[in-house]
Amino acid sequence: MGKYVIQATIHNLDKSIHIAHGVLVENKQGLLLWKIFRVCGIDGVSKYQKNWSYIGKNVYLSHCFPKWQIVKMNELGDSTIVRQCDTIINNNLRCTSKFCLFTAHSYLTLLHTYNQFYRCVFCEVDRKTLLPIRYSKPIDFTEDTSYVEFPSGLFILNDLVYVGLGINDVECKIIRIHKDVIDRYLAEY
Repeated sequence: MGKYVIQATIHNLDKSIHIAHGVLVENKQGLLLWKIFRVCGIDGVSKYQKNWSYIGKNVYLSHCFPKWQIVKMNELGDSTIVRQCDTIINNNLRCTSKFCLFTAHSYLTLLHTYNQFYRCVFCEVDRKTLLPIRYSKPIDFTEDTSYVEFPSGLFILNDLVYVGLGINDVECKIIRIHKDVIDRYLAEY
């Protein structure tokens, strides 16, 4: 059996939340178990976000509200804050997807709301500073009253943006949007 690295969250008895990395291993009974080899954190005092967005070279967006926080993680899972600033939007948001090249000077990432309804928020990020430039309003992709439209993946190919979307934790869709439409979403807010 090959190794599959899994990133997931650990919810501890003290209510703290950590990101952890591990591999799936098969035990003697043939059951798959998650063998954790790295637990990521900042300082043991900060509130941990369970969603981190990969930027590159062990650099992550760890928080996007109330502070925008970029961290660098070493091989042991210890993280150091490399950039932190006040969030420029007054909305409870969490990180969702990796950073993808959007323009020559910016990345695009997905964030999500999590109070009552889960909705996708696009965020354009400066490539040099890794700070947010523009946000979209929360987007409704489905026409029904779904309480969860969780953006679960982002991929950009030429002028098309693909968003993986989980709906009510039972369905999935891939939404294809032209970059010009994303630019209009970002300009509205």
